[in-house]
Amino acid sequence: MKKTLFVFLLLSVILESWSLGGEKITTKTQRLEGTQKIYLTIDLCPSSKKYEKKLFDSLEKLGREKGKPIPVAIAVSGNWILHHKKELTALKKSYLNITWVNHSLTHPVENDFLNNPKVNFSHEVKGNIELMEKYGLKPSKYFRFPGLRHNEKRLKALKAMGYTNLDADAWLGKGEPIKNNSIVLIHGNGNEAPGVVDQFIKGLKSKSKALVFDSLVSDKPSQGLN
Repeated sequence: MKKTLFVFLLLSVILESWSLGGEKITTKTQRLEGTQKIYLTIDLCPSSKKYEKKLFDSLEKLGREKGKPIPVAIAVSGNWILHHKKELTALKKSYLNITWVNHSLTHPVENDFLNNPKVNFSHEVKGNIELMEKYGLKPSKYFRFPGLRHNEKRLKALKAMGYTNLDADAWLGKGEPIKNNSIVLIHGNGNEAPGVVDQFIKGLKSKSKALVFDSLVSDKPSQGLN
């Protein structure tokens, strides 16, 4: 009962967060009235579950309706690649403008994710780059820490390797609201709570004309990068 109530409240927050309110935002090229600009990021952490095909299909369909592929940053972990080769092939062929983000090789979780001093951080970063390239992906300069957990030492080491940390300020699985210029995080690996992906897709359909999807490559957000 408690879990059901939590999911209900979580989905209510997600739906309310799509309210546009006629606000104005400014992009590099134009001012848009009554729109909401977002940077969509999808995490593919290691998982034994099927990926969220309906999420990617919905984004492809929306892109075709808009006349150009939707820009999306996909943060992929090495262990997801190794166990989902068929799905990876489908994503590579999809009608999406994908920026591939390094999400670590093994996605450590225990003892505070990559902050665990026993984890070989350099191997987690560089090892996944090698794996991504092996499977035909073009890694971007961005790295997303598992759990969005990082300390000053890890951030400094990441910067020394030439990569940029990619955080998020609208993690849908935690009920964080989507605002103008939000970096939205949703999991595409089948690990979201029941209903989260479906409600996000519902929002995509109902507000498709008002949504402006921006690319991390073309217009770097002011928040969430360090």
